[in-house]
Amino acid sequence: MVEVRWTGAAGLEFVHNGLVVLTDPYHSRLQKFEVFFRHLRPKTDVISKYLESLTGQLSAIIVGHTHFDHALDIPVFAKHFNGPLVGNSSLKTLMAIYGVSGRVTVCKGHERVELPGGAVVSMIPSTHGLVTFGRAPYFGEIASKGRPPLKACEYRHGTVFIPKLEAGGTVFMHIGSANFIESELQGHYCDVLFMCVPGWKKVPDIPPVCCKL
Repeated sequence: MVEVRWTGAAGLEFVHNGLVVLTDPYHSRLQKFEVFFRHLRPKTDVISKYLESLTGQLSAIIVGHTHFDHALDIPVFAKHFNGPLVGNSSLKTLMAIYGVSGRVTVCKGHERVELPGGAVVSMIPSTHGLVTFGRAPYFGEIASKGRPPLKACEYRHGTVFIPKLEAGGTVFMHIGSANFIESELQGHYCDVLFMCVPGWKKVPDIPPVCCKL
């Protein structure tokens, strides 16, 4: 059996056979004035408290895209475990900026990545929700010349994925931003679907497509 918990924002926690897989863990939950007017700093004390609460061993982290509310806390999490980080090339750049290299399994789309304990994640190409005046915010790649702490606008989303996690005989899909590429979803199914809510009304095809999954 896989136990699943929503941890806030786009974050999910999967526990199976004593191992924990996280998607998009964002626990710093910065206030709006911090996001708009300051360089962003992860709240290490909040992250440490969360890690102490885990009921299993953290084994892997999956990142759907690299906006700050998906990736800000990843460099801090990476210092607390030795397992894989699965995401896009901007995640690799972000980790290098923070002095943590060689940890990211970089995906371009369609990869099936084996995780500790027998779980497998497939990275389905997707696109970001139209949440800012009908457009996706902060598109493009994180610049390698950046120096921490970064501003919110420097956390570019990079390649966007819908992770499909197979664990304990159950298939989970995580649409972490309210949009999709219909052709990329052909042939995929899931037992449990987690879907981002903000901005979904701007993509009217989301309800019928999700019903098919």
